[in-house]
Amino acid sequence: MATVLQISDTHLRSEPNTSLDNNPDARLQATIVAACAVAPDLVVLTGDLADDGSVAALQRVRAMVGVVSSPVLAIAGNHDDIGNVREVFGRDNMAEVGSWRVLAVESAIPGHDHGAVDVDELTARLDRLDDRPTMIARR
Repeated sequence: MATVLQISDTHLRSEPNTSLDNNPDARLQATIVAACAVAPDLVVLTGDLADDGSVAALQRVRAMVGVVSSPVLAIAGNHDDIGNVREVFGRDNMAEVGSWRVLAVESAIPGHDHGAVDVDELTARLDRLDDRPTMIARR
């Protein structure tokens, strides 16, 4: 059986441990330690990875998650800059895990704090896929 680990809302900033945060670095590090014990087949990062949207914060997330020897699928959240997430983690929007696929659905709307999913676009994406089980991951 395949194991998928979802990590969400890391909210790292370009500079760690500022007065604006509650030490998200330590919380993510504790999560990573637990994740290594589980040895997931895939890590899915579902948004709000960088509280300030910065490349520096995203690179820190990638480095911390990188110690888990699993593929990573990253999805931008409403605090993230979609372009920066794609720059740091790549443009992949789907991953295979066991006999399943995981489909990434970005809901971030640049310049807004809320997100939305284009249901027609998602339905069209799903219609182009084969009949294997599909998990939809979004923020």
